[in-house]
Amino acid sequence: MIDETHPNWETFHDTLESKRLLSQQRQELIDYQSKLDHAQTLIDQGGLTDDDFAELDDLMTNDVPDAVRSRLPASDPAYSAPVNTGSPSSNGVEYDGPEFAGLNPSRIGLN
Repeated sequence: MIDETHPNWETFHDTLESKRLLSQQRQELIDYQSKLDHAQTLIDQGGLTDDDFAELDDLMTNDVPDAVRSRLPASDPAYSAPVNTGSPSSNGVEYDGPEFAGLNPSRIGLN
């Protein structure tokens, strides 16, 4: 049995949960920044059609992490856009959330 003079789980729970949430938020920000960087590269290369650009814009608007969304002005389209419920990607470039406007993310290199 563990001696009662040692700290118990409850002593560390809040700190560990805060750390977990901050790590998750950080990963979401890194993933989103990677998507933004990739989208900027595609735009700079000029290989997107108007339809591809519109679909990419919709995807990026709907995939804004909460940490970013909370800092946007209410007039920004992403402020009130549906929240992506996909899980964070493991490497920062894979998209595993729902498709928006029929966009196939692999077609434009987001996975």
